[in-house]
Amino acid sequence: MKNFGSIPLFFFGFLIISESFILPFTARFGDINTLSILYFLTGLLIAILPLIFKNPIHKISTKKVSTLLSMVLLFILSFSSFHFIIKIIDSPINPNLGDMLPVIKIMNERFLRGELPNNIMYELWGGAQAVYLPMMWLPYLPAIIFDFDMRYVSLFLFVAGVVSLFFIKNKERNMIGSFVFLIAIATILAATYRYYSYTFVYCQEGVVMFYYILLSLSMLYFRNPFFSAAAITFCLLSRYSFLPWMLFYFVWMFFFKNEKKWTIYTGSLVFLFSLSIMFFTKAIYNYEVFLNTEKTYMVAFSDSNRALMMQSFINEGIGLAKFFYHGNFKTYMLIFKLAYLFSPFLFFAVFYKKITKQNETLFLLCCLKFSLLIFYNFFLQPHHYLFYVSNIISFSILVAYSRIKTEEEKQNLIY
Repeated sequence: MKNFGSIPLFFFGFLIISESFILPFTARFGDINTLSILYFLTGLLIAILPLIFKNPIHKISTKKVSTLLSMVLLFILSFSSFHFIIKIIDSPINPNLGDMLPVIKIMNERFLRGELPNNIMYELWGGAQAVYLPMMWLPYLPAIIFDFDMRYVSLFLFVAGVVSLFFIKNKERNMIGSFVFLIAIATILAATYRYYSYTFVYCQEGVVMFYYILLSLSMLYFRNPFFSAAAITFCLLSRYSFLPWMLFYFVWMFFFKNEKKWTIYTGSLVFLFSLSIMFFTKAIYNYEVFLNTEKTYMVAFSDSNRALMMQSFINEGIGLAKFFYHGNFKTYMLIFKLAYLFSPFLFFAVFYKKITKQNETLFLLCCLKFSLLIFYNFFLQPHHYLFYVSNIISFSILVAYSRIKTEEEKQNLIY
């Protein structure tokens, strides 16, 4: 199938800027039903348009412009970080407002005492089950050891990720793409501060966004097995939503790219890294906790009082589950699992004729975006902060879409 034409990069940028504003804005204002649909459609367009329309703009930023844009990004991140730090100082960690960081703190303290981090937590809510995967809580270990605020870890890793995504080989990106990146990152940070500062004040999402930026960098620039395996492992051992795309990625590399040696080597490293982390953190001894996550949710939804609360929470969330879930938990979860497990393969089936040697990284990022859209929009825990990972992948797609490859790279895409 031939390309139908070209789409201006600034229009694609408009979609990313809109998505960046809609997510935090809907946490407090607007018609949630309308904005939920708009947010999903915007994300869907971000995932599919770069594969249908070529980026026609090939003007690389001059050295002076590139330096100026880099300084602007550092100013945006410094200014935003300063204001988020003020909010963090003024907002002590409170389990009644967000139990994620208190749970992570307890898991790290247990780890330091030689206990099993994922055992039931009687310290919170009279016996809550700790279900976090090890790479969700392990990065906060330095904060516990050296006794500083855990939220600085989230903020620092987020900033480090954004800086890496923008600065690495930024001279190969066209000027419009860099401008769009700056406007979009300023938009999401300003809107988050104004409408949903909860993301950095009470959540751990900065760490997860950092992992997915590492994954993006591994596909864009650093395709050696060790870096790729590390990035994949971090994503795999932080969120369950990553598994379907990871399986597709290895199938893609093994069968369609015919990179069998690379796939086996990288897959073996992922297995080795994952197993080592699971043993190091002692999470392996609570493996049944991760396997029985769905049963944990089923217990919550089977209680009539809690089920009503959960239904209300779903209805107020930005996801699309509110339009499809009506109390039949088992049936919904069966359809949900099938949908998100096969979502990357469905995306491939629709767009495989659009894949070329020059846009395969872009395709993989778009496929990841689509997979995350399906998972989080139909997940029955539609916390706003969870969707930020999907948004950060939009920035990775923007970088890939606006990147101008050299002739040498076009001829030497090595996995």
